[in-house]
Amino acid sequence: MNNEKQSLEFILEMRQRFKQPKFFIEFTEIFDNFHDSNDPDLNNTFLFAEEAFNNKQPIWFVLTILIANFGKMIIFHLKSKDDAHIFEKIDNKRSYVISKQSLDDCILSYGYNEYLYHLLLNQLNKNSLPKDSLQLIRYKNTDIQEEIPNMEQFRKYFEVKKNELNWDKMKKKYIPLLKLYFKNNGLYM
Repeated sequence: MNNEKQSLEFILEMRQRFKQPKFFIEFTEIFDNFHDSNDPDLNNTFLFAEEAFNNKQPIWFVLTILIANFGKMIIFHLKSKDDAHIFEKIDNKRSYVISKQSLDDCILSYGYNEYLYHLLLNQLNKNSLPKDSLQLIRYKNTDIQEEIPNMEQFRKYFEVKKNELNWDKMKKKYIPLLKLYFKNNGLYM
């Protein structure tokens, strides 16, 4: 284990703690918080998705790239500073698989990707993303690659490039696409 917050006990505690979302946030608000972030992953979220869109990737794949960093928005919206501090420390480390029977049964250290994965599984966040999408999000920062279809291709879209996209234009393009896969106009967090 690379720190005390990555014990099996802590991870199971986090799963329980976040089973009940505390608030709802609309996609527009999520994107507004990403804009002008110091984090290149957040600031370039549309750029990553747009590149996949222009490469004629399936819409579910493009949207998976778009939302893959939504877990990072926790830092901006968590009501508890303690929770935010926990995620900051954990996500600076690489995720490790602690127990693995099959990929669906594995328990990962609790960072942004694992949190988002569990949010997307929550019944309040009804969506029609395929299982592959959820696995790409969950295992994005792990060393697992060969067992996840499209993982190598998925990760290549997150290389930071010069961003010259119009933020408002991208919001207008992608929010309707998100509505195709999400019944709500946002996420319960």
